[in-house]
Amino acid sequence: VIIYGVSFYVKLALLKMLIHIKKRMNAIFNNTT
Repeated sequence: VIIYGVSFYVKLALLKMLIHIKKRMNAIFNNTT
């Protein structure tokens, strides 16, 4: 159960990071165009 919880939090953190990077990339592209 503990391992499952940890993997869940890791996936959640990775998802948040991906969304953050996506937003940042979109902002950079918007600035360049």
